Parts: sequence; structure tokens; C-alpha cells
Amino acid sequence: ATALVPDTASPELVTFSEFNLDLGTMTLLFDETVNVSTVNLTELRLQSFVRSPQYMFTLSGGLVTSQDGTIVNITLLKADLDQIKVMPHLCSDENNCWLGFSARFLRDMAMNYVAAVPISRALESRIFVDDQTSPFLDYYDLDLNSGTLMLSFSEPVLSSSLDASALVIQNDLHVTEPPDYVQLTGGSTMSSDGALITIDLLEKDVNAIKASATLATSSSNTYLVFTEDLISDMVQRRPNKVVPRSNGDALLVRDGGYNADVTMPRLLSFNLDLDDDVLTLSFDEPLRISSLNTSNFQLVSDNRTSSVTRRLSGGRIDDSYVNGTMQVLIHLHSSDIRILKIDTNICTGRENSWISVFPRAVQDMAGNWARSLAVTSAIQVTDFVGDATAAMLTSYVLDMDSSELLLTFDDIINAKTLFGPAFTLQADQSRNRDFVTLSSNSSTNSPSGYEIALLIAEGDLNLVKANREVG
Repeated sequence: ATALVPDTASPELVTFSEFNLDLGTMTLLFDETVNVSTVNLTELRLQSFVRSPQYMFTLSGGLVTSQDGTIVNITLLKADLDQIKVMPHLCSDENNCWLGFSARFLRDMAMNYVAAVPISRALESRIFVDDQTSPFLDYYDLDLNSGTLMLSFSEPVLSSSLDASALVIQNDLHVTEPPDYVQLTGGSTMSSDGALITIDLLEKDVNAIKASATLATSSSNTYLVFTEDLISDMVQRRPNKVVPRSNGDALLVRDGGYNADVTMPRLLSFNLDLDDDVLTLSFDEPLRISSLNTSNFQLVSDNRTSSVTRRLSGGRIDDSYVNGTMQVLIHLHSSDIRILKIDTNICTGRENSWISVFPRAVQDMAGNWARSLAVTSAIQVTDFVGDATAAMLTSYVLDMDSSELLLTFDDIINAKTLFGPAFTLQADQSRNRDFVTLSSNSSTNSPSGYEIALLIAEGDLNLVKANREVG
């Protein structure tokens, strides 16, 4: 009788037939039929060279797509494929794609373990197919609080190829003009190569977005478009540029991916001009000017608890400043001007011109109230302009019955400095002999201000009455 000799020989790898980076597949050829149900892909190793390879990667799994036979077709897990793509010198071309495995990788039909392929005997891929597919943007998150834009792509991308100026944030699928969109002017990333890229937006771009009342105020009006120049994948020879999204095909921010601005705006600096009687406030983000309460700002002489203070009693916002601006100009109220120009302990120069902020002074465009500033945290004025323009007399009323000359000026007058002989009553502009110059006996009891009542001395009044042309 003929004896049956059992198969005890280990199957051997003949060739590493193909590695397809585009499809994420590989093909192996063995010298005999193997049992694909025994394949353990976690025993398979890719390496960048046969001797002392710089890069190695062991699969975490995958799918065998072939039947029992000499050919084994493998589809890689996406996670493994992405890991391989971010390793710049592993299976990135035909010269750095080698394969090995342990004896536990698979068995033949007689359940013999395969002959191991150690690191030093790895086989090079005969056919290498590079990645030819362009990455596309799966989704993105916009965080206006941190000023970041997170992009998630279909495959790893080269972070250094990022050009954030290719991005446009808009409020609908299709838009035509600002403020419905903001074209980014730049941005940077600290992200490593991979499928997730977080962009640190430029402050001016973030503020441009925040300044619009109709753009990126919620997840429903946050859309993104971009050109193919935004970013490229990891292919070394001919990188594949990202699939663009054009106007009309804008991508809406993913559900839960929009984070609104919840940061309180902050007063950065202020300028005080007592020649033009205006106060200019500069903040770190766009403001809802219509919410500004001028009486919640306070000028102080320094940042100590014992400082002299003047809480504004009002003021008018200049008409040229509208919602969405980061600066506001306030025309000071006459009562505040009077105090500031009379009190020599406050706002006479940069050294004693500071400002504090009460709660609920102004909101940003997201409705966040500005951060308050206590006196001890007050900000010193940046530019100070003192009152350098001489006051002008704009009108007067002579009341002979009450012996009073009521003077109205265009600026605050220090009543203590009023000098009677500086005033002359005359019949006409030519100052002929029909005139009366008041004496120093004519004085005032009026407080400092725009209007000063000069009490005409009896002798001066008699001279005026005697001169019919003047009186």
C-alpha cells in the first residue's frame, strides 16, 4: 500500500507583489496554498529598508479579501493607512517599501506556520502605486472664543503646505459681497501632519468675522469655501491638492462644531483731547456701539484708591462710529468738561489722566459686556491733548436794570480769572469816542462755566447810562 506523507513544510513568501497606497491594499504571493482564515495581520510589518530600517510599522488589523490560495490580498485599516502616510520615508515610493512578518502570520492548509521573514530578510514591493486621490474636507469646527478653525480631512495632509488665505467664511451657500463673507488674510498651525489641522486665525480676521451681525453668529450662518491651494496631502513627488469647495457649494459647520464668542471685551487704551473735548476708547474686539453707556466710564487721577475721580455724566457718541467698530469717540458732556477744565487735580496732563470702567459699560457684537476695571486697575491715557485754544465770546446780554453783563463763551471759563477792564462797551465796531471800558470794580460771583454774569460796578454803569450811544 502507498503511504500518505503529511505536509510538514512551511509555506514561504515568494514576492511582495504590490503595495497600493492609493487604494490602501497590498498583495502577497506564496509558494503554496495558504489558509486565509489563519491570517493574523497584526504579525505583518512594513519597513523602510532591509538593513537597519529607520521606519517600521506593524499593522493593527485589516481585511483579507482573497480566498484560500497562493495569492493573499489585504485591505489596510484606514487608521493604519493614515499612519503610514504621515511617515515620510515608509512606503512613500518604490524604494522604501519592504515587508516582513513572524511565523504566526498565517498557516498553510496543513496548518503549518509560514516561514518567518525577519527584518534582515524583508522583501521589497515589486509594484508600488502612489496615492493619486485628492484629499477632501470632511467637516470643520469654528471657535470664535479661541479664534481657531479645526479642519478634518479624508486623509493625512502636509501641515506645512497650509495656505489659510485660501479660506472664505460666509453666511450662506452662496454669497455676493461683504459683510456676508470674510476672506481670511492668513493664519498658522502648530498641528502635526495628519487628518486634523487646527488653524490659529489672525486676530484681524477673527475681529472681521465678529464685526458682522449676519456672519458666523450661529451654526446656521457659518459656511466655508476654499480653493485647492488650501493644503495638499503627504505625497512627496506630486502632492495632491485638496478638493475645493466653491461659492454655491459652501460647507456648513458640523453640528456641534460652532462655538460662539463668550469672552468679555477689554478696554485696551484711551485718548483724551480737552481741546476738542472728546474721549476716544479702543477695545480688543468689535463693539455693539448702540449698547454703550457713557456714564459707566470714569476718569481718575491715578490708579490708587485715594485718586480724584470723575464719573462721566453723559456724552454723545460720534455719528461716524457704528456697530462693529473697535473704537468709539465720545463728545464729552458740558458738565464733565467744566469739571475737567477747572479741577487741577485731574486730567491736566498724562500723569493724572487715567480711566476705570464700571460693569455694563458696552457689549461686544456677541452680547458680552465689557470687562470692568476698578480704580486700582485703571488704564493711563495714551495720548493727552490739553486745552490749547483760547475761548471765544460768542454772545452777550446787557441788562441795565440788573446791572449785569451776561457773557457766553464757546469754552469753559475760569470765573476767578475774569478781569473787568478787559471788557469795553462801544457804540459800534470802530471804537470811536462812544465807548466805556469797565473798571476792576466790575466783577463776578458766577461759577466757572460757559456763561459768566459780570456785575457792572455802579460807577461803570453810570458811565454807560451817560453815554447814550453806548447804553
